[in-house]
Amino acid sequence: MSKTVPAQTEESEYEEAVIQIIELITLRMRSPWSWPRPLFKLSAIVCEHDRLVGIVHKFTRQVIEDCITKFSSIHLQYRMAFLDILIAKMNDEQMSIDYIQEEVDTCTFEGHDTTATVLNFTLFMIALHQDIQKCLFEEMQSIFSKFLN
Repeated sequence: MSKTVPAQTEESEYEEAVIQIIELITLRMRSPWSWPRPLFKLSAIVCEHDRLVGIVHKFTRQVIEDCITKFSSIHLQYRMAFLDILIAKMNDEQMSIDYIQEEVDTCTFEGHDTTATVLNFTLFMIALHQDIQKCLFEEMQSIFSKFLN
């Protein structure tokens, strides 16, 4: 997205916010009473969640605004990047900046611990459903038993 985050060499407010949001998502995932949005909005972590989401949105909005200022008709002659295409659509009044921000948030967030979060949720759901857990165990036994003999 044409923005470098020096996450491995120095502290980044954006990077820290993403990590903390993932921790809050995991906490919410492990707390069934917070799954319904109205109950989550009453929880103690909602203020921290909203603060962190604000940091992430501020970062992605800045990326979009920087790209808009650099965007020119020269981009149309070359292969455009994802954000350039979205900005071109915004200039054609087909997309709002809020919609573009949602897309950019999705792309930037997907690169952070997605696999770990999905695996965590999968294991959690398997633990909740004993019948599925039993089927998985039996399938693994049938596959791996031939290697143990």
